[in-house]
Amino acid sequence: MAVRHDRASEALVRICDLAGRPRGTGFLADTIGTVITSHEAVDGLARLVLHGPAPGESRIIDASAVVPLPDFDIALVRTEGIPASPLPIAAAGGARHIVLGADPDAEALILGTATVTYTATDRFHLIADVMEFTAEVPGGIRLNPELSGSPVIDRDTGAVLAVLGTALHAGPDSRPDGGFAVPLRQVTARAMARLLARNEATVPAYGPDLNLAGALQLAATTVGLQPVVERSERADIEEELDHFLDPAVTDTPDRTANDTANHTARDTTKRTTKHTTNHHTKDTANDVPTPDDTPTATGVLVLGLVGDPGCGRTTELAALTIRRAQGQNPAPTVWLRGADLHPDDHGLKDAVERALSAAGRIVAATSCVPLPPEGACPDAVGRLAEAGGRPLLVVLDGPEEMPTPALGLTDWTSGTADWLRTSGVRLAIACRPEYWEHAGALFPAPMLYRPRNGGPPSSWLPACVRVGALSATQAERVRTRLGVPAHALTRHNEAHPLALRLLADLRQAVPDLPKDATPSRGELFTAHLDLAALRIAFRLSAESTASPSPTPLRMLALKVTGRVHEAARRCLGPGQGGLDAESFEELFPWRTGWACAVLTERLLTPAGSGYRFTHEELADWLQGLHLDVDEALDTLALAEPPAPPSPDPLPPKPSRFRRGRKAPPPPETRPAPPTAPVPRHRAGPVVQALLTLDETQGPTALTPRLERLAQALDGDGTCPEESAWWAAHLLAGTLLKLPHAERYLDVLHLLARQITVHSVRIGGFQNAPRLRRFEPRFWMALPLPLPERVELLRLLLPADAPPSEAGEDRFLDAAGRYLADDPGAVQPLLCEWFDDERRLQAAATVAAATQALLHTHRRRAVDDLTEALVAAAHPRADELLAALAEDEPSAVCRAVDRWSHDERLERHVAAGAYGLRAAPHITTDADRRLLRYAAQILLGRSTDCSVHGAALSLLVLDPATRSRHLPQALAAFEAADPNLCASALGAALSTHPEEVLAAFQARLEKPGAAVADVLRELADVRTPALSRRAAELVRDYLDLRPEGAVHVAAYLDRRLEQGPEARAVLLPLVTGLVRDQPPAVRRCLASVLVTPGGRASRPLRQELLDVLLEHERNVDVLDAVLQGAAEHVQGRPAALTRELVLRAALLLGRTPEGTAHLDRRLGRLATVSPAFARGTWETLSRSAEAPAGVG
Repeated sequence: MAVRHDRASEALVRICDLAGRPRGTGFLADTIGTVITSHEAVDGLARLVLHGPAPGESRIIDASAVVPLPDFDIALVRTEGIPASPLPIAAAGGARHIVLGADPDAEALILGTATVTYTATDRFHLIADVMEFTAEVPGGIRLNPELSGSPVIDRDTGAVLAVLGTALHAGPDSRPDGGFAVPLRQVTARAMARLLARNEATVPAYGPDLNLAGALQLAATTVGLQPVVERSERADIEEELDHFLDPAVTDTPDRTANDTANHTARDTTKRTTKHTTNHHTKDTANDVPTPDDTPTATGVLVLGLVGDPGCGRTTELAALTIRRAQGQNPAPTVWLRGADLHPDDHGLKDAVERALSAAGRIVAATSCVPLPPEGACPDAVGRLAEAGGRPLLVVLDGPEEMPTPALGLTDWTSGTADWLRTSGVRLAIACRPEYWEHAGALFPAPMLYRPRNGGPPSSWLPACVRVGALSATQAERVRTRLGVPAHALTRHNEAHPLALRLLADLRQAVPDLPKDATPSRGELFTAHLDLAALRIAFRLSAESTASPSPTPLRMLALKVTGRVHEAARRCLGPGQGGLDAESFEELFPWRTGWACAVLTERLLTPAGSGYRFTHEELADWLQGLHLDVDEALDTLALAEPPAPPSPDPLPPKPSRFRRGRKAPPPPETRPAPPTAPVPRHRAGPVVQALLTLDETQGPTALTPRLERLAQALDGDGTCPEESAWWAAHLLAGTLLKLPHAERYLDVLHLLARQITVHSVRIGGFQNAPRLRRFEPRFWMALPLPLPERVELLRLLLPADAPPSEAGEDRFLDAAGRYLADDPGAVQPLLCEWFDDERRLQAAATVAAATQALLHTHRRRAVDDLTEALVAAAHPRADELLAALAEDEPSAVCRAVDRWSHDERLERHVAAGAYGLRAAPHITTDADRRLLRYAAQILLGRSTDCSVHGAALSLLVLDPATRSRHLPQALAAFEAADPNLCASALGAALSTHPEEVLAAFQARLEKPGAAVADVLRELADVRTPALSRRAAELVRDYLDLRPEGAVHVAAYLDRRLEQGPEARAVLLPLVTGLVRDQPPAVRRCLASVLVTPGGRASRPLRQELLDVLLEHERNVDVLDAVLQGAAEHVQGRPAALTRELVLRAALLLGRTPEGTAHLDRRLGRLATVSPAFARGTWETLSRSAEAPAGVG
C-alpha cells in the first residue's frame, strides 16, 4: 500500500525567522493547533513565523508559545487558526520503509537505532535510541535545514513515526546519504504525553496504528449507514440507557493510568501488516487474545430494550447513538441489525468484524490514509475504547431478523457472552418481548441490566428495559413537535410513537385533512400505504412524462398497492418476515425503476441479503391481512399433537398477484428440507390478524376465537408446551392491543377464573410457568376503565401464592400500586371487595386482605379513605374506621366535622359513633375543636334525636364544654340513652364526682347492657376516695342483682391489674363478698382469682385466693379453682400449681361427695391438659394426706 502524500502536505507547517529565513518544518498533531517540530528549528528565536500549507496563511509566534524539549531535539509550538490537517502518530515501531513528509520523493529504509549528539545553543545533549535511516536510492535524500523537524512517515500507513533532526550526529561512521530522527513515542516529557493522548483521541489512524479516533470514525461509519429517525421524548428511557453505559455499572479489572492503558491496548493490537525488504509477514497479535493474557470484564454488559413494534425501540437507540457521538468525549457505537448476521457466525464478534470492515472500505475510499484489506479487529476497537474510558457499544436492532445460527442460538449467545466479557464491549439489543423471552434467558443473569425504575420485574421476561406507550406529557411534546392537533387520534393511538409519526406525515401531505378525524390504527396504516403507493406511482410516472394525469396515476398507485400486498403475503413464507431478493426483483423490478422508487420512499429497506418493510408494525399488519387466522390458530395454539413442519411457517391466503394475465409459475418441485417450528417472535402477524377481525367484524367474530385460546390455558399439562405458549401469547397480545377491551369482558372474566382455579390447585400463580404471561402487569395494562381492571384483580386475588423472599409480583401488590397511584378513585372500588370471603393461600380472605391493604396505604389519601369507608356501610368498613380512629385520629376528626354538616342521617350517626372512638386518641387542640363543633351541630339538630347521646358524650369529654352539658348528659344516661356512653361520664368523675356516681348508681339499678360499661368505668377509678365509693356501688349492685356476678368479676379482674395500690379497696370488698354472697357469685370470683394475670397483680390475686379458700367448702367453687389451675398451668409456676391443686383436693376430700367429684374432675381435666395431669399425679401420689379415693 502506498501512502497518500497529499494528506502529509496538508499538515506541514514551514518555520522561518522574522527575516524570512527558513528554519525548518513542523506538522500539526492535534485539533487545537499544536505543532511538532525539531528543537533546532526554533532554538534561539525570540519570535518565529509559521506558514501554513495554503498561501497567505502565516502566524507570528512568541517564544512563550514554544515548549522546548532539547533533551530530545523536539519542540512543541502552540498555535491558533492555522488551516492544516493534523497527522496521526504511529502507535509503535516496526515499519521498514519511510518517507520524509517535507520531501515526498525522499524514500528511505530504517537501519536501526543509534545514540546521537544534539548541539543546542546552550549545551550538548546525548539522545539514545534515535532512528537511523538511509536512502533507498543512493543520493535520494539531501538533508538541509528546511527539512529539520519534518515528520518521518510510515510509507504503508501514513502515520508519523519520528521527527527528523538535521543537527544530530553520531560520529564519523554516519552514512552520507542517511540521517537521524527522534521517535515520538520515546519522548517521555509530560507535555508530549498529553499531546500523544490528544492525537490518539482526535486524529484517526487505522490499520496497525489504529487509535481511539480511528475506532470512533469506523464505528460512526457503521451508524451512518442506518436511517435517521426522529427522537421520542422519553427521559426515563434515556436515563436507563445512560446509566447502563456508566463505567460504574460494570466492574472491570484494574488498569493503570489512561496514557499507559492506551499504549498497552495499542501494543496488544500491534501491527496487522508488517513489511520487510524481502517479503510480507502478518503479525498474529491482532487476533483474538487468549484467555490467559486477556483481562475479563464482569458485571452488567447486556441491555435488552424490549417493546412491541412501533413503540420507538429503534428511535431510542438512535438517540443514544447520537448522544454518544457528541460532546467532548465521544464514544464509539457499532450499529447492527439482525439481518446483518450470518448463519455460520460463532457470535456477535463476527458480525461486528464485518461491519467494521465495511466501514473501513468506506473510510479508505474517502480518507488519505490507507487501510488494510482485512479491516479493524473488533477486539482492538473494544480494547482501545475500554482503555480510553469510553466502552464500545454494539447496538443490535431487530435480532428477530437474524438467520437461524447453524450452531443454534444457545451456542451463538454463549460465544457472544464470552466475547463481551473478554473485550469489555457493551451490547444493547432492541427486540420484541417474544424474542427476548427466549434469547435474553440464554445470557448469564448477572450480565443483564436491570432497570432502576419501572416497578417489579416481569415474571416471564428476563431483566430488560421495557418500552411502551408514551406518557401523557411525552405524547404531548411529540404531538407539538410533529404538528399533530390534540385529540386527532383515538385513545388507543394518542400515545403510540409510530401512529403519531404516520399521522404527522399524512397531515403534511394532506393539509386539509379534517382536524376532528380520529383514525384507528388500521385506518392509519391503510392511509400511509395509500400515500406511499401514490408517491411511488408519481416517481414511476415522472420518469416517462413530466406531468402525469390523475387517472393513470391512481391506476398505477393501485397497482403498486397490489404488489405491496403481494410482498406482504410472501413475507409469510419461510423468509421469517423478510422478502428474498428474487421475489423483490419479481415484484419491483430494477430495470423499470420500481425497486428504486420503493426503496426511495422507504416503504421497504434492504436487510441482509433480502428486503423488509421499514416499519415492523406495518409489516405485521399487512401480513396479518393475508393470514388464514383459523388455520394459523389450529396450527400454532389449538392442535393436540405438535403440528408437522411446514415449508411456510405461517399459512397465507391464496395469492391474487398476477403478472399480466398469467399467474407466476409455481416453484420447482423438490424435496423440502425439514424446517423448524414457527419462531415465537412471528406472533405479530397473527395478533394483527385477530385485531383486524375486531376492527372489521367486531366481537362476534373475535370472541369465539379468544375463548378457544383461553380454554386452551387450563394448565393441566395436556396441551403441548409450544401450543400453550402460542395460546397464551396470542391471547395476551390481542387483548392488550384492542382499542376497546370492554367488549371482551366475558373473555377476560373467563380467563381470570381459569387462572385462579388452576393457581389455587397448584399452590399459587407463581408456580404456573405457562400462565406467567398473565402476570399482574398484564391486567394493569389492559385497555379498560379502572373499575373493570380492579374487578379483574379481585377475581385473581386467590391465585396469589403466599409471600416469599423471592419478592415476586402478586395481584395484591398490583392492587396496592393502583391504590398508591390514584387512591381517591381506587379506595371506593376496593371497599366493594368486603363481601368477598374467598380464602387466600396466605390463610386470609379477600375481604381481610383488602382491609389490610387499605390500612397500609391509608396516608396517601386518608380523608378520601374515611369517605369511602363510611359510604360502604359494611361491617368490615366499620372495623377499619375504628382502627383509623386510633391510628389516624386527626383524619377521623376531620371526617366527623364533615359528616356533622352533611344532611344525610347516616352521616350524623357515623359522626357521633366515630367521634367517640377518636376522642380518647386525640392530642391536639385543633382536633378537640373539630369534635366540639361537630357535637354542637349534632346536638342542635332537633329532628335527629338519635345522635344527641353521642353529641352529649363528646361535649362531656371536652373539659371546655363539660360543665354546661353535664346535667343534660346525666339525665339522658339515667334515662338509658344507648348512645350516651359511660366512658364520657367517667371522664367527668374527677370534676363532678357526686353527680356522676349518682348517675352510675341509678343506672346500675336498672337492667341493661350498660352495666358492664359502668363497672368498667368504676374499675378505672384510681383516686382512693372515689375508688372506695366505686367499690360500695359494686357491692350494692351485687346485693341487688346477684346474677350480675360476671360483670363484677370483670370489674375485679380489671382492678387487680392495677397492682398493689388496689389492695386497700379490694381486700375488704372480696372478703365481704366471699363470706356473704351465694356460691354462684363466689364461683365467678374464684375464676378471676385463680387466673395468673399480669406480674403486678399476682401477689394480690394469691392473697385474695387464700381468703377465698380459707372458708370455702362448696364443691362448685372448688371445682372452679381446679379448672382455673388446669387452664393456666403453663402460666403459673409448677410449685404454686401443685400447692393449689393439693389444697383444693384436701378441701374436696373432706366429704364423700367432694371426693367423688374430685376423682371425676381430675380425670376430665387430665385428658384436656397432659401437663396438668403429670403435675397433679405427682402431687397427689407424694402427699400422705391424699384421699383414698384419688388415683
